[in-house]
Amino acid sequence: GDAPVWSPDGLRFVTTQSDPNINFKPALFILNIDGTNRVKITNNSFSSFSPAWAPISSTPIPTSTISGFVRDGNGAPINGATLTLTGLFNPRTTQSDAAGAYSFPGLPVGNYRIDIVKSGFGFVPASVNFTQLNTDQTANFTAFVAFSISGQVNGIGGNSIFVTLSGSENRQVLTGSNGSYSFDLLPAGGNYTVAINNPIWNITPAAISFNNLSANKIANFNAVRATYTIS
Repeated sequence: GDAPVWSPDGLRFVTTQSDPNINFKPALFILNIDGTNRVKITNNSFSSFSPAWAPISSTPIPTSTISGFVRDGNGAPINGATLTLTGLFNPRTTQSDAAGAYSFPGLPVGNYRIDIVKSGFGFVPASVNFTQLNTDQTANFTAFVAFSISGQVNGIGGNSIFVTLSGSENRQVLTGSNGSYSFDLLPAGGNYTVAINNPIWNITPAAISFNNLSANKIANFNAVRATYTIS
């Protein structure tokens, strides 16, 4: 084990050791000074570090739980959404169950953030922040069916240009160095138009529209360098 921390009475110590049950992530073990009575005292799927001793009479460190439900707009549960907690620990993940419920227990006072994803869905809110969490809190998420509009702007030769989305949602993204772009998590059923307006490039087509979006869509454009006259 690593970094042993001796008990106040000098009869035991706690050490950090790799645990094969959690993919060899560090866990905490207590054992006697002669190496006997080795007991694992953590039961996490994440890494554990920096143990500290306290007298038996000490009040336990207070912890809180963040829990809630993931449902669609009609209140039906969403199973299998992945929720990621970041903050004082290495990221923890859990999934919503058949009832749409999830929980992150045993959280000491601190700042935390929960992000949620599931393929084919967007969520409101997309993330939740907690500042100096010190009581149990509830965070519910509402899911909506979502799709993407993506594509390629050909002919810009490694340059980047802005692509604009309008309609049910208004957004703007910059193409990658290969001319690719994407608008993700667009609510199903919306009407959307993708267009590029740039004085350096002549773009065809001028715009591409999708009404009642019900699947992922591709919208490709061709660009030719614009020319002007100085006279």
